Amino acid sequence: MRASALALMLTPMFGLGCDEGSPVRVGPGASTGEAALEGEGEPGGAAGPGDGGAVGEEGGEAGEGEGEGGNPPGGAQGGPPPGATEGEGEGEPPDGTRPRVLNVFSPDGVSVTVHFDEPVDPTTAEAPAAYAITGEDRSVLPVVAARLERAEFVVLTLDPAAPIDPAVRYTCRVSGVEDLAGHVVDPAAAQGVVRRTQYLALMWHQHQPFYYDPARDEMSGPWVRKHATKDYWDMAAVVGEFPGVHVTINLTPVLLMQLALYLERMAEFVDVEAGVIDAEGFLARWEGRTDPWIDLLLKPTPSLEEASEEEIDRYFKGAWATVSTADAIMARFPEYEALRDKNRSTYTREDLLHLKVFFELAWFDPDFLDGPVVLEDGSTVDLSDVVVRDAAGIYRLVEPATEALARRLVVDNYKVMANVVDVHRRLLWDPVGRTGQVEVTTTPFYHPILPLIDDTDSARQAQPLDPLPSPPYGHAGDAYAQVAKAVRYHTDLFGAPPRGMWPGEGSVAESVVSAFVDAGVRWIATDQKVMERSGGPGSVGSPTRWTSTASPERGATRTTSSSWCFETPPCRTRWASPSRR
Repeated sequence: MRASALALMLTPMFGLGCDEGSPVRVGPGASTGEAALEGEGEPGGAAGPGDGGAVGEEGGEAGEGEGEGGNPPGGAQGGPPPGATEGEGEGEPPDGTRPRVLNVFSPDGVSVTVHFDEPVDPTTAEAPAAYAITGEDRSVLPVVAARLERAEFVVLTLDPAAPIDPAVRYTCRVSGVEDLAGHVVDPAAAQGVVRRTQYLALMWHQHQPFYYDPARDEMSGPWVRKHATKDYWDMAAVVGEFPGVHVTINLTPVLLMQLALYLERMAEFVDVEAGVIDAEGFLARWEGRTDPWIDLLLKPTPSLEEASEEEIDRYFKGAWATVSTADAIMARFPEYEALRDKNRSTYTREDLLHLKVFFELAWFDPDFLDGPVVLEDGSTVDLSDVVVRDAAGIYRLVEPATEALARRLVVDNYKVMANVVDVHRRLLWDPVGRTGQVEVTTTPFYHPILPLIDDTDSARQAQPLDPLPSPPYGHAGDAYAQVAKAVRYHTDLFGAPPRGMWPGEGSVAESVVSAFVDAGVRWIATDQKVMERSGGPGSVGSPTRWTSTASPERGATRTTSSSWCFETPPCRTRWASPSRR
């Protein structure tokens, strides 16, 4: 994943409710990107819904309307600037360009940053008189100081008595600022609309259904394990490579319990340093007790004639067979695709061996395939000797698959699973010391639809036509226990109780808010559409406060256009910087 993948994760979300070119905040106090301002980059915590720190995205248009900043069409900047007269610019450097205003933005309402397209002269750039900020209502924002930062950014301090009015559109006009060669700012690109910071909370919900079958003492599917090697470790680790980015990651107890089951049953038989597993000993003790695909990897591959119906189901007939990998992933492994598309009645023993190996390799994050990756406990996963990647990102086996490779992949699965909790511990946000990058949250213990446990009739609020139990079922004590047990489990793992929760499936109702409040949970999050259909004061979609019937002094406040939160004590303004809270 790394930098390019993080950009892919962030980019779609930046578009939600953000003007092009606006700086965007991620997590309290977080700052990344060239436009982050001094004072906005102190260590911050992972964002609960609506919280935010400065990312300061600098790209995009400078503003709207004639004469506003931005590059000319096609990015061309050579030749005389627009409006230059013949002979002007004689003796100038070969580029012959004047500085231009790229964009203007305010991260906090009391300062404005002007971004130029090249380094500018400190003397002229730090003259407050060079900047005029006017509102569409003809108001003027006095600039009391100007400070050059990183050669191309000028931070303007506004008069505290005349801060930015959020309801007014402002334009900043620049005059007299020169570049290092003495060229005065291009009058055709010397202004920009003052953009406002958008607040963004990134919350990743990491969850898998409870595959554990108590009758068989086995997990029916491999997906906890596969998402651990594909997502759960790497998504947290990549955040650590960008210290200014802060996120919230929700790890459900159901997911963590299943990870723990793998580790408990495999630990005795795995030699991490040697990279081997005692397959015979493991199968004697735990065959049929983790997931069936672990057994498939550790047992010798049968021929088609020797395979049992269960094995055939796992190789290619079942919904979760080794050929079930998504097309987009499988396209990276053309040898795997060819096996999937082959006439299955002609599969050889070698074909089945390669299928079970590719089913593992395809579910390792590319970082592990390209290796080496050093994990939190000092162990290393490096599959670069197994597959080679070409310039197009296509992977091919270096050598044909072997049973030894299949067993090795079980060990590498174990290594990654063993570090999923630890990578989150390493990055854990400390709200007291204001260190770390990831706020780890949880979900009611067994991932229930909590309002239905409290009272099945609560479904009538949003889905009045659905058939419901009669008489209705309700056990408020169980709802409280689900939350309390999740808090205890999280505290045992991470050393402190969670500050927030993501309710199972985002399910919320006024009647269950008190269960979270009584467990010490400060906020819960859900989707706006869920919230709109869950009732409450005022018209649908427009409430400003939701009050817990159990705790009237505690409430909830709308945070963004796409999410809501309950917070105790009542939510503070979402636009104040962390230092002012």
